[in-house]
Order: sequence, then structure tokens, then C-alpha cells
Amino acid sequence: MSVEGTGDPVNGSYNPCTVVRHSRALLVVALLLAGPAARPQAPATSPPKAAAVSPEAFGDLSRRAAAARDSGRLDEASALYREALRLRPRWAEGLWYLGTLAYEGDRFAECRDVFRKLLALQPNAASAWALRGLCEFQLKEHEAARQHLDKALASGPL
Repeated sequence: MSVEGTGDPVNGSYNPCTVVRHSRALLVVALLLAGPAARPQAPATSPPKAAAVSPEAFGDLSRRAAAARDSGRLDEASALYREALRLRPRWAEGLWYLGTLAYEGDRFAECRDVFRKLLALQPNAASAWALRGLCEFQLKEHEAARQHLDKALASGPL
């Protein structure tokens, strides 16, 4: 089965850019349909907190970041997620949202790097592998993209 408009790689009419557009659209739809289950979950045990990190400061930053994201203020949301992640670098949900915001903003190198960090924490996060692979494809890192998209498919449902 082929997606209309992607072409036929055997006969030479294959257009990888069209495939990526279809892949991006399908991934976004899949992530929206999956809802919260597709997002990374906090680890069962949290790492010890640094003494200088105020839970109130982190909570305020995370709430403000979510509000900015939900209101469509994506640059502000990205900045707030970065600030919150300086306080808690292992915050999986923050990494997820920062990575998806970078992807939506076509900041593919940043997106790849953020998902690399998330995957170090949650190596079985299929959606994170998929987004990392799509970013690598956009960066013309085709072999890494293929490997990571394969890993996404092998890791479970997106």
C-alpha cells in the first residue's frame, strides 16, 4: 500500500520530501489521537533534588510554560521550559514539550538534541524515537533517521 503522491521508489518517481510531509502529518495525528498516553511519564522514583531548587519556583515555571503553550505563545513556552529544565534537567514531560515545540518551529537540531536527552531517560518512548528520526531526516542525517524511525516502530505503539 502506498500513500498517494509519494511516488514509486522502484520506478524512480519517489519523492522523499513528500514522504516526510505525509509522515509528519500522520505522526501529529497519531500523537493527538493517543493523547496523554503518548507523552512520557514521570519516573516512579524521582532523582534527588538539588538543595537550591525551590519546588515553588519549578511549579510556577512549569505552570507558566504550559499556559503559554496552550495559549499559542510558543516562543515564550519554549523559554519557560528551558528555564524549568535548568532546575530539573531530568523532567521528562518538560523535555517532551520542549522537543515538540522545537519540531513545530522547524528547529530540527534543537529537537534532535532534546529528544536525545529524553531518550536517555526513557529509552522505550516510541514517539520520542519517531520525532528524533524525523528531525534527523530534516537535517539530512539519513542513516541515523532510518535507524531511529525503525527503533520507534520496534518500541511499540506511537
